[in-house]
Amino acid sequence: MFFVFVLTLIVLGTLAASDRIIKMAPATKDLITFLQQSEGWIGIVSVFLGGFWVFRVLWYIGYFNFGFFLALIGAVTMFLLGVLYSQTLLRQWSSKNSGATDALNKVVDKAAPIKETLGLVALIVAVLLIVRNI
Repeated sequence: MFFVFVLTLIVLGTLAASDRIIKMAPATKDLITFLQQSEGWIGIVSVFLGGFWVFRVLWYIGYFNFGFFLALIGAVTMFLLGVLYSQTLLRQWSSKNSGATDALNKVVDKAAPIKETLGLVALIVAVLLIVRNI
C-alpha cells in the first residue's frame, strides 16, 4: 500500500506542477499530456485514496514522528489535488445537493491558487518517503 500512496503522490505532483516540470525537462511533455487526458478520473481515485489515507494516518496519531508528519501532509495534499482534478465530475454528481456543491466550491477556491505549490509538496513528500523507507 505504501507504493500506491507514493505513486499517487508522484502522479498528482507531476500533473499539478506540469508547467514547471516541462520547462525543466522538455522530454516529459508527452507523459504529462498522456496523464492530463485522464486527470478527472485520476482526481476521483485520489479523493478516495486521500480520504482513506487521512483517516489511516490519523489512526496512528499517538506515534507522532517525522514519518507520521510526512504521511499526513501527503494524504492531505493527495486529497486536495484530487478535489482540484475531479471538480467537474464531482460537480456533476453533486448537482442536486447544494450543500455538497457549496463545500466543493469552498475547497476548490482555497486550493486552486496554490495548485502548483501543492504539486511540488506532493513530489517532495514522495521523494522523502521513498528515501526514508530505503
